[in-house]
Amino acid sequence: MRTVAHIFVDPKKPDCNYHLTYNIINTPLNQKTFNDGYHLEHHVQSRRHWSELPESFMKNLDKYAQEDCVVFSGLDFMAVGMLVILRQYKIETLLRSRLVPIHRKQQ
Repeated sequence: MRTVAHIFVDPKKPDCNYHLTYNIINTPLNQKTFNDGYHLEHHVQSRRHWSELPESFMKNLDKYAQEDCVVFSGLDFMAVGMLVILRQYKIETLLRSRLVPIHRKQQ
């Protein structure tokens, strides 16, 4: 299931850490999985301790917005993967409704 964390790789920037994966916030699974939902933050700061990932993410929101990063709220990687497989990513779908608008282009 680990590949699900990388299903939105930007083909125009395949080597950019900000475009290799996405974050999932506001989910109880982060507390049970060592903040695995902060996967984007892990790519950007791979040596950062898992307990510091949420705070680091919040401190760097401007950079994430500048890079047009993808952040979902209230889902998990399995749910995102299933919604993509089921093609539930259009504007009116659950996946789209859980996209956190950290940048104006995403609103």
